[in-house]
Amino acid sequence: MEKVCVMCKESKDVSEFGGRGKKSIFLQSYCKACAALDKRRRIDREPWKQTFKNIRTRCENPNHDTYKKYGAKGVKNNITIEELKELWDRDNAGSMEKASIDRIEHDKNYTFENCRYIEYKKNSAREHWTTEQRRELELKSRKNPGKKTNPLFHTKFFPIKRPYRDVSFPIDQ
Repeated sequence: MEKVCVMCKESKDVSEFGGRGKKSIFLQSYCKACAALDKRRRIDREPWKQTFKNIRTRCENPNHDTYKKYGAKGVKNNITIEELKELWDRDNAGSMEKASIDRIEHDKNYTFENCRYIEYKKNSAREHWTTEQRRELELKSRKNPGKKTNPLFHTKFFPIKRPYRDVSFPIDQ
């Protein structure tokens, strides 16, 4: 069975369309390829909306993989799409190679005052430990004074071993 995509105007098999069932009334009006292109265009035009969706998902959806790192620990989304757009413009995120939202103080919620856009590489290199995790690490080092306790090699915090780097980023950037 064939159907015409409203975006590319090509006649394609119904398996090329998303939706429920094989009947044309339950299928989307555009093919899967055009749907993917359209989504990419929307993200490129307004990337802060995708950031908002990601924040909301990790803070509110218990079925999401990263919920345990955010929502389960009490991190809440208190930022709006309009505020994210303002942050995007303020931090000139459009000129970054790969912009990433960053909470300046990781124990606090997503708020306008506590968020900024920085390069993804810098954000992933920052230390994202809570005060409780730091205390736990300090107690372990007191119990075993001769044992190496470099947190970057500690498997509870980072399952992947990586070389130690002293990376610090000023908050005012």
